[in-house]
Amino acid sequence: MGLSGNILESAKSVEKPKHITRENMKSKATHGGKRKGAGKPALYGEAMTRKNVILDKETIAILKRLGNGKLSAGIRLAAERCK
Repeated sequence: MGLSGNILESAKSVEKPKHITRENMKSKATHGGKRKGAGKPALYGEAMTRKNVILDKETIAILKRLGNGKLSAGIRLAAERCK
């Protein structure tokens, strides 16, 4: 009985693991999340905004030629010339 009594006593003294909650995770997080300087830097000196436009095929061809095969670059160049 001495041996089984020791096992029961040691089982009672073991702490139950805590449930994982958002509060527990916040205090232990060491990576990820928003940080200053994180992310891919802007290619054109400032962040761009994504927009959808509807263009005919001829306009797309002209703007791609203007932008060396890149439609967005052609649109930016055309806008710059109109300033």
